[in-house]
Amino acid sequence: MDIKIAKPIGAIASSICFLAISGSGAANAASSEEARYTHPACADSSKAICGVIVMGAAGAYTLDWVSVTARDSQPDSQETHPSCSTAGKKLDRNVPAGNYDTFIMPASCAYTLKVGILAGNNKDQNLFLTPGCQIIARVDGTVVNNSWKSNKVSTLSEQVPTNSSGKPIDRGGHKCGKLKNAGF
Repeated sequence: MDIKIAKPIGAIASSICFLAISGSGAANAASSEEARYTHPACADSSKAICGVIVMGAAGAYTLDWVSVTARDSQPDSQETHPSCSTAGKKLDRNVPAGNYDTFIMPASCAYTLKVGILAGNNKDQNLFLTPGCQIIARVDGTVVNNSWKSNKVSTLSEQVPTNSSGKPIDRGGHKCGKLKNAGF
């Protein structure tokens, strides 16, 4: 079964992001999308097999930039998207506290999500995106003292397959979410 992602991704992502990012503290009174990138393989929703990665600024700082790039190491699977090896984008628009950037990317694919905190440090984490999955990632804290918070992983429709724990999976059984050690 191919999972197709329809155009309403933005509306779904926006409403879910508001709840996930604004609920993290008083400093996050805003909650709007600063920038959005749609990979060319995801542009035609009738043929796209994609998912969504959202990066929210949940702390008392501004993100200087956010990037999502395909990892060199991908699962040995027929499920890996053919466009995965070339997928990547850096958004240089500042993301103030409470706001977010959205990336609509090919799935199944392993990515590295990187952020630069304005006047602070850079952080990264490895993610695996399955078709129809949305990952909401965020860093919380201050410019000097910050850390990744647990990612929120959800499906974008009821048609997305899940495992017995309710986590979105691809047809190969790979789970959507954070990669613990780049293993699959």
